[in-house]
Amino acid sequence: MKENSNVLLIKKYCSQALLQAHDVVAREVYGEESLRASPPPVNGRTTAPPPEDEDDTEPEFENVTRVRLVQFQKNTDEPMGITLKLADDGRCIVARIMHGGMIHRQATLHVGDEIKEINGTPVANQSVAQLQRMLREARGSVTFKIVPSYRSAPPPCELFRIKPSPVLIFVRAQFDYDPLEDELIPCAQAGIAFNTGDILQIISKDDSHWWQARKDASGGSAGLIPSPELQEWRAACAAAERSNTDQVNCSIFGRKKKQSKDKYLAKHNAVFDQLDVVTYEEVVKLPLKLSLSIRG
Repeated sequence: MKENSNVLLIKKYCSQALLQAHDVVAREVYGEESLRASPPPVNGRTTAPPPEDEDDTEPEFENVTRVRLVQFQKNTDEPMGITLKLADDGRCIVARIMHGGMIHRQATLHVGDEIKEINGTPVANQSVAQLQRMLREARGSVTFKIVPSYRSAPPPCELFRIKPSPVLIFVRAQFDYDPLEDELIPCAQAGIAFNTGDILQIISKDDSHWWQARKDASGGSAGLIPSPELQEWRAACAAAERSNTDQVNCSIFGRKKKQSKDKYLAKHNAVFDQLDVVTYEEVVKLPLKLSLSIRG
C-alpha cells in the first residue's frame, strides 16, 4: 500500500513538471513578444527570420556613367557629317548631325552625345578644330567612346507613330556665300557654297543661326548655310561699320559668346530697321510637265 502511494506521488510530481514545461514552451512560442518578433508561419511551418547583415545592402547605380562604344568603317573622304562643341565644363558634345551624312545614315550618334575618346585618344584638352581635323583624317575602323544623351528607350508608341510626310521647302539664294571665308561657321567643311540665284532645298531649321540645306537635285548630304537671321545681322553690322556707329552689338554671334538667350538682339536696332535685306526667296518646285506648259 505504501508502495502504491509512492508511485502515485511520483506521477503527481511528473505531471506537474510536464505541465510547467508545457506552459514555458507555450509562452516562448506563442507569447506576445514572440509573435511580434517572429514572421507568420508559412504552410504550417514557422520560419526563422533571416540573419541581419549590416553590409548586405544593394549597390546604388544612380551615379554610374553608362559608356558605350560606337564603331564604323570610313574608307573614303566623305565627311562624317557631324559638328562638335565644347561645353562650359570642357566636355565634347555632338552639336548637330547633318542630314544624309554618314553618321545620319548609320544612326550611330545622336545630338547631345558626349564623346570621350576617338580611336582610343581622349578628347579632353583639345579644341573643336583639332577634333574636327581628327574626324576628317580618320580612316578604316573608327571607334567612338561616348556617353549617350538619352537615358531610356522611347515608349513603344513613339516607335510606331505614323509621321506625316515632310514638307519640301525650296528657296532661291539672293547672295553669294563661301563657307571657307566665313569665320562664324562652326565647321567650314560642313558648309555648302552657293551663288545668287541657286535653288536650295531647306532640310532643317532646328538651329536658328545655321540651317541645313542642299542644292536642288544634288542628292547628297545636307550642309550648313547661314539663316536669314544671321545674314541680316551681318548686313546690320556692315551698315553700322560703314556709318561708324556702335548701335549694333557685333559680338552677339561671336565664337566665345555664351548663348544665354538665343534671340536676335539687333532686330530692333535703328540701323537694322533702315535696311532692306533679302536673303532667300521661297519658291515652289513645279512638276516637269506643268513647267513646260507654262513656258510654252
